[in-house]
Amino acid sequence: NVLINKFKTYWTKTVMVDPKLDFLDHPNTVGCFKLPHGKYPFAIVMKRDLHKHFSNTEKEALLNFVDRNIDHCLITSRFLLDYLEGKAPYCYHGRIYVDTEKFLSPIYMIAQKGIDRILKYVKINYESNKKTSRT
Repeated sequence: NVLINKFKTYWTKTVMVDPKLDFLDHPNTVGCFKLPHGKYPFAIVMKRDLHKHFSNTEKEALLNFVDRNIDHCLITSRFLLDYLEGKAPYCYHGRIYVDTEKFLSPIYMIAQKGIDRILKYVKINYESNKKTSRT
């Protein structure tokens, strides 16, 4: 506390984190109140210059896998989808959302050269997040 008072002018924009959320210390784990698109706890972030890392066979294999598992995988980036379908020659970014962990391994085996990182979203429930009822 003495240290904080001594450097009060430099102490700006700090956020207090609940100690119960210590599982969020991993850099690829994101805490959220609602999962992305309502049901996807995993996001595969593709590299910025994906077209430099992917061959045509990898591109076709990834598109076929996502098409076969459309209930479990979601591509939200128009640029990534156009690149995989062959409509665009370049792809600079994109994410593939997956609803279960078992789909991460096949996608990683197909597209390991083009994956930047894999994000895990963890749903956090707080009492203050509950809806209030008015009587």
